[in-house]
Amino acid sequence: MSDPERRGRTLFFVVATLLILDTLWPPLAGLWQNFPNVAWFSGVIRPLIYTALICSLWKGEPILVQLVGWLSVISGLQTALPGFRLLFPLVLVWRPEAGRLNLWLALPGLLMLSFGVLRVVSGFLLLFSPSLKAFFNARQFSLLMAEAVRRLESEKATEEPVPPQP
Repeated sequence: MSDPERRGRTLFFVVATLLILDTLWPPLAGLWQNFPNVAWFSGVIRPLIYTALICSLWKGEPILVQLVGWLSVISGLQTALPGFRLLFPLVLVWRPEAGRLNLWLALPGLLMLSFGVLRVVSGFLLLFSPSLKAFFNARQFSLLMAEAVRRLESEKATEEPVPPQP
């Protein structure tokens, strides 16, 4: 494995872990705190589908990488913009003498903004990072080579050509 592929693998594990934790935390907290009133599709099923897409990136399929990258950018912007809208009025009325009250008022907006920026940066890394592209290309090539070796071994065992499987 080359150096860019190794960096890409490390970056992939970091990005995937952060995205999965960011995606699964709200549904788990919602299920734990308010089980009877859970919005099942938007609160549970959609995050699980997104998590499954993130986990399937391991195969290195280019269309999945593009899909998850753009979904991360869009959902990150949808999270960051309301956080910015919460913070903007607080900046206009910021009073240093209020002390910790300023922080408590700004905390929800800061959290929304930081998680949104995390998703946007993760999405852009998935889309444009050369190390991640090298890693995904190596994963796809290794899966293709494993399939070719398995097909050759089965041809040797049966002594007749095996048609390729889609």
